[in-house]
Amino acid sequence: MNNTENNINPLFRIENVNKIIIPSVIQDDLCSFLTEKLDKAGFYYRITYRVKSNDSILNKLITKDYGRDGSEYRDKKLQDLIGIRIILYFGDDINAVKSLLDTLFASEGEWETTDASVYEFRARKVNGIFKIPEYLSKLIINPSLGDYIDDTFEIQLRTNAFEGWHEIEHDLHYKASVFHEENSDLFRRMNSILATLELCDDSIVTLLEDLGHYHYKMKNWEEMIRCHYRIKFTNEPISPELVDYFNKNVNIAKQIFKFDRFKVLEELWNTNSDTDVDHTVNSVVRIVNSLEIKSDEIAEIFNNLDKNKKQKNQKKHFEPFKELTEYPAFASKVELNILNDSVEDTFKKAAGYIYSWIKSRFKNIFRNMPELPKSYKAWKPGYRVDVHYDEEKCEIMEITTHPDNVVPEREWISRAYVKRVGDRLEFAVTNHMAEQNSFNHTAFNHGLFSRPNFYGEIADNIGIIDGARLKQSGRTADKTNIEDLYELVDNSDRILPVIVFFSTDREWINNFDVDYFSFLVGYYSHVRLIKDNDTAVEFAAKYNLDIDKYKNSVVVFYRNKEPQIAYENDILGAKYEVIKMDTKRYWNETGMRAYRRRLIASIRENILDMYENGWGKGKIFRSSLIGVELPQSEITFDMQEPEGELWDSCDKFGNVIRRRAIARADADNIPKGMFHRVVSVYTVTRTGKVLITKRSQGKRHPGLWEVTCGSVLAGEEVREGAVRELYEETGLKCSAGDLNALYVYTDNKRRAVYFSFIYIIPNESVRIKLQPDETEDYRFITSDEFDKLADSAEFSVSEGERYKLFRNIIKNNFQKIQ
Repeated sequence: MNNTENNINPLFRIENVNKIIIPSVIQDDLCSFLTEKLDKAGFYYRITYRVKSNDSILNKLITKDYGRDGSEYRDKKLQDLIGIRIILYFGDDINAVKSLLDTLFASEGEWETTDASVYEFRARKVNGIFKIPEYLSKLIINPSLGDYIDDTFEIQLRTNAFEGWHEIEHDLHYKASVFHEENSDLFRRMNSILATLELCDDSIVTLLEDLGHYHYKMKNWEEMIRCHYRIKFTNEPISPELVDYFNKNVNIAKQIFKFDRFKVLEELWNTNSDTDVDHTVNSVVRIVNSLEIKSDEIAEIFNNLDKNKKQKNQKKHFEPFKELTEYPAFASKVELNILNDSVEDTFKKAAGYIYSWIKSRFKNIFRNMPELPKSYKAWKPGYRVDVHYDEEKCEIMEITTHPDNVVPEREWISRAYVKRVGDRLEFAVTNHMAEQNSFNHTAFNHGLFSRPNFYGEIADNIGIIDGARLKQSGRTADKTNIEDLYELVDNSDRILPVIVFFSTDREWINNFDVDYFSFLVGYYSHVRLIKDNDTAVEFAAKYNLDIDKYKNSVVVFYRNKEPQIAYENDILGAKYEVIKMDTKRYWNETGMRAYRRRLIASIRENILDMYENGWGKGKIFRSSLIGVELPQSEITFDMQEPEGELWDSCDKFGNVIRRRAIARADADNIPKGMFHRVVSVYTVTRTGKVLITKRSQGKRHPGLWEVTCGSVLAGEEVREGAVRELYEETGLKCSAGDLNALYVYTDNKRRAVYFSFIYIIPNESVRIKLQPDETEDYRFITSDEFDKLADSAEFSVSEGERYKLFRNIIKNNFQKIQ
């Protein structure tokens, strides 16, 4: 539908389009999701990202006429505000990536593919529309056009050969219509070029498959696999053991060559490991064997390869520990608003917000925390809660520590207090992170100002004051209240900065988006707008601003410093280096957005500098209100160190509390609240036979049949204990990585946490070596026979009880092996 100027939706204006802000974190995260998966699958690819230009957005809104009654697009929205293009090197990877992408996001994509007749060729393309993850879509600022632009993004799949032609077709054919079917000769020649490109894509795949078949006939097994699977292999050669096996079993090599390549790509794509995926010829053979061939001989080859690799890597080099140094990530010292309630009631509300935050964060770590604010101390490895609470004095102080959920070897330390000072309530908060002292503190401060959530809740619901109340919105200053602004600027007790915007030129202030800026910094700076020209002239004269430039400017008043002034040229010419330390990402921004980033960074750095060198000096929490000594563990036991076999004590989840705390002789008298760890191992052949052993006469419950079972010794990890028990009772050697977890079960009656595993062996011909003081006989029985035995009096009572509880899980794992 072609719109006349009077018929255009009045919202479809460039001013509204210019208000749209798409944070760069959306590009970072979306591209990270995709590259992680594409890299794991081993695709050859390139990836590009774009945000639709403002002119292009406006043109599409007008052309499509979204939302208008009677329009073809009445119930539709613009969907490709954000676009990602994945350029693939092989033509058959298009459909593979298309299928895999449908499994990545919350819902499948809405796909559109090239529509061409048998007599026509077009640039091959596949476009999919996906929902932007909700946590990212919330970050997009779109105040005026939200009803016409969807929270989706487009993924375009292209081959390397067609990539250039897509640009040409889009700009010259789709946008400008320079190719007309009336120009039949030229149109035919263009089609012939597109046909050639499509033939090149198909021919490359066919050529490599033919080359792979040639290598199959020549018994060049590594080259055969590389040609057929075409992933980004490393240079690691094929194992000589596999070469020997394929030379003797050519039919198996043929199965490797004929196996569906997509299934291998899918298996790699779905790998959940955070470490790099092994893109070797050997790993492909391992995958194909596990998915289809299921050869015991190949599995045994890989078992030996894994053991040899582990032995080579056994020697470890340890470096001395490095000191963790605290770096401030947030600091604020304000007063609480007491105009609406008494000092006592305001204190109780603030203390409730602080304690509620602590309780919600740490309740699964410290389960005995009081429900309401109360003095409390507890620690466990990695976590600490230290709360001082005195309702009569109106004092609460907290120190909490916890590990970072994402970055290893990083710890966060939150400190806060509310205390009565005369007829006021003082409120201070700091948030620190602890890293090794080689951490780049300066670069870190560029981007992070992380505050605990209770700070915002108290600011929202009670109010925080620094000379004046702080709000996440800019407030207008005019003739009626300009004296209040002067008083705030000149207040020597004020800690936080005052930012004054001159908005007599409305276009500039709208483009800057002061509301969004105020939302970002409003709880640690005062934001004021001067819109009235007379007020602006008076203010500019008082603080010596350039009378010819101040109308498009920003003035920042830091405490005890000369005002920092940015005029229009400073703002439009600003540059800012964006650094993300955790992900090692870097880019540059320019203009108004760069100035806003730079201003926010300057505000944060100034506040942290004042805290460290001025009002805080890093010591505001080292008061008599709370001790800095390390609190005791939530669970402690005063026991004499016993003689003989020792076990570590653990909680009911299997987490170690105290090393060497329990003697085997005291197994029947373990105190309440204390547990020890026990392992059991189901050894199963690939034909489904289960190994059982008979307990020696010298043991408790002699003569009963069981699977491998025993206690984890002091200092051992659970899997280490399982490996040791398996060897002691059967003579079988395995590594911790050979054990697959079955279940974890807490037995309150026996004061034990049971960890059960399954260990797969090729067949019954393995050598079983019994230890007389552990086992006196063994058998391999079918899973059905085991099921009956576990219900009988001939089987170990405790293991039989657990088998009945987890029967379905165990039997399902037996069936998967066969």
